[in-house]
Amino acid sequence: MQKLSVLLFLSLLLATVTVQASSHGNQMQGSKGQPGKGKAMKHANPLPNLMKVVKKFSSELNLTVEQKANLTQWSKNNGPVVKGLVKDVIGAEMRLNEAALSNASQPDLQDLMDKVLGLRLQLAQRKIACRENMRQVLDNRQWNSVVTLYKQRIM
Repeated sequence: MQKLSVLLFLSLLLATVTVQASSHGNQMQGSKGQPGKGKAMKHANPLPNLMKVVKKFSSELNLTVEQKANLTQWSKNNGPVVKGLVKDVIGAEMRLNEAALSNASQPDLQDLMDKVLGLRLQLAQRKIACRENMRQVLDNRQWNSVVTLYKQRIM
């Protein structure tokens, strides 16, 4: 278990250093020095952002009024939480990186790493719940269209 924790720690530390290096190169930065929305989301969690597809291609999906209302409500209720979790993940990774480059103790680093992993888990749970809600709201044809559009136009 300790080897797994160390491996996860090193992997995320490398990802954090990479993110910070790329943000200095302005690849992930938005206009205010914050990570760009899409890249920050992909960095914080690799699950697909399917709500983006539904919003962007809603006319092609031929959503009913009820479907639009359901998905809009889901987005209103969960979107801000997801965006907050993404910001929290990036912030926690930056604190972890700073601590790793300072005189922080191993237990302190492990605590910070546990916080990063906990935030990532919360984010994954929200995105999985979003996917499951979408699967219930859309019919099979619409769901298959969302997947196809994601693969062709978003990825």
